Amino acid sequence: MIKIFYHSTPEDADIILKELDDIDCEPESFYKAADILESGEINAGFTYTDEKLNVSFVIINETDSAKEFLNTMSHEITHVS
Repeated sequence: MIKIFYHSTPEDADIILKELDDIDCEPESFYKAADILESGEINAGFTYTDEKLNVSFVIINETDSAKEFLNTMSHEITHVS
């Protein structure tokens, strides 16, 4: 299963981080996701995969253009594969 969160903002951090916490995301990855989400940095993304649970989380913050969204999405999807 792949869960994709796009156009994420700092206001979405609690919801997304709770989902990562619910699957016992590794602490280093959890805090990296928190930093990216809470920073509000545009054109930033993050991917976390738990192979035991067969689930991947793809997080894409707000982007400044459709082209940048596609670039970020493509980059993050390569981490899933």
